[in-house]
Amino acid sequence: MTGHLVDDRLHDLVDGLLPESERPDVEQHLTVCAECRERLERLQDLLGKAGAAPRAIAPPGDWWPAIRETIDQRKVISLGQGGNRSGVSRPWWTRAAGLAVAAILLVAATATVTAVLVRQDPAPEPIAVDAGVAPNVGTPRLAAIIANYEGLSQQLLVDFETQRSALPPEAVAQVEQNLAVIDAAIREIVGVLETEPDNETLLELLTTSYRQKVAVLEHATEAVS
Repeated sequence: MTGHLVDDRLHDLVDGLLPESERPDVEQHLTVCAECRERLERLQDLLGKAGAAPRAIAPPGDWWPAIRETIDQRKVISLGQGGNRSGVSRPWWTRAAGLAVAAILLVAATATVTAVLVRQDPAPEPIAVDAGVAPNVGTPRLAAIIANYEGLSQQLLVDFETQRSALPPEAVAQVEQNLAVIDAAIREIVGVLETEPDNETLLELLTTSYRQKVAVLEHATEAVS
């Protein structure tokens, strides 16, 4: 095997979805490639922290500002001294721990949907759901991530709309709120990626955001299937 492992193969390995026929080559590559091992360890750490996230959480409106703040911080660069790299602000969310925290905030959306599907309280006011995120992408890799997940998301949205009447009104409203939060996060991340297209941290968080969008829709549609 030459070069580095593509993201999809690493994600499949972490998720237990990598075909058995491919595992020997991937595992062999990981024994000799420090960069790919580090990427794998980041993903494993991220999943571990996300899996430990509390399942009882506040509504999305309470924690979306935290996601937005981290994204805004990423755009702030200290002028420092001339072109000195030490003058560049490195906000917490560009580190592995920051990525995990931001991902956990998004994971909370799925937990909220699951919670409301097992109880029926007075329904909150529903909000409009984004029909799809179609940002102006500038790199093939970013375009591929969006294309892969947008197609699946749109199909699941169709399924959700078809089954909407079978869900409790509160569950429908909660799904719509969570999708709005995740779509907003996706747009913000893509906006930063337009100026930092090779930022691995942002690309991983974008993938995590899309996976959470898919998970929210899958939880909702599976509840009535």
